[in-house]
Amino acid sequence: MGVMVTNTDADIQIAVLDPVAALWTKLGNPFHGFPYRGESEREQKKCDYLRERWVHICKTLLFNQLDYDHLDAEMLEDAEISDGKIHLGKAAYSVVILPPCHCMESYARNKLEEFTAQGGTVIGIEEIPTYAIDGGENNEETKERWKLLFEKPSAFFFTEMKDDELIQLCREQIDEHIHCRIISGNPKDTIVSVRYDENGNWYVFAANQGKERIAVELTCDYKCTTIADKNVYRLDLETGKICNIPVEENAVVIRLGSFESQWIQISNNGTDNKISHNSIRPEITIPLDAEWKMKPLGKNFCRFGYVDMSLNRIEWENVEVKTFIEQCDSTKLLEKQQLRFSGAFGTPKKITPAYPLACWYRVEFR
Repeated sequence: MGVMVTNTDADIQIAVLDPVAALWTKLGNPFHGFPYRGESEREQKKCDYLRERWVHICKTLLFNQLDYDHLDAEMLEDAEISDGKIHLGKAAYSVVILPPCHCMESYARNKLEEFTAQGGTVIGIEEIPTYAIDGGENNEETKERWKLLFEKPSAFFFTEMKDDELIQLCREQIDEHIHCRIISGNPKDTIVSVRYDENGNWYVFAANQGKERIAVELTCDYKCTTIADKNVYRLDLETGKICNIPVEENAVVIRLGSFESQWIQISNNGTDNKISHNSIRPEITIPLDAEWKMKPLGKNFCRFGYVDMSLNRIEWENVEVKTFIEQCDSTKLLEKQQLRFSGAFGTPKKITPAYPLACWYRVEFR
């Protein structure tokens, strides 16, 4: 699993802009899922509405097998806009969904204006910002700027949230290389992720998180090619087996038992889908009676569950293999001079490691 994820990239073209600023203004607590922490019943209703609609939009995308990323306004400020897409590292979004919110940072709106000017799609739901929360403009100017943004040809606004219409519009605005549809079973129990590698191969990870059997249909109608023009394989990551999957009526159907998951590879290498083969990785016998000389040959070559960790090569603690910050949380290796305190005046200080930090790991195995 680690090798597959490391050597492929997710095909995510939709971003949901987080309405964090709006929830803050309604006293939503960001550390516990934005529950209301004030005393006004009217304000609480608004806070609950913003949070619940935001969550509903995200669930609607997931239940319809449309992968998405959360997009923070501060991240959006640093994004590059080109070819009608928002670029953040390897990620490229052609659709941005704006959940209901009464305010949003002006620099986020400026990026969305640049985005829609190049043909990028912005979808607003039920409410657009009308209040200014940073300097430089008043409420009327903020309201007018957002109104002009949604008058662009590539901007859409739903006065009422309609799940089917939102999903249809999203599919129309993205380049859906692999279309996944649940043809039987509960869509809420299904997780589907589409990925690709540098060689032009596509991968579908499908998981059934429920007890009921599920059938997933895969089709490909991108740029005049269909799934019948490709080789389709099922990859068994435990045994190394690769099995050809037949294409029937221009579709591939994956059947998942309870709590079962599968990796599917869709390859461009050839058009003969009738080849049936099973390939098993050869068994290798390694002699243990000689001295070993080791060096890494690639990513994820060897994985250890626990290692010894040190920040000074004097004090060592045995830790589980996980992120550096989680390892520090489970040990007492970080000293006060290795911590940084930051935060605006009048707000709780945020404690973070004073990066960069030197760290050493060692492990003994037989």
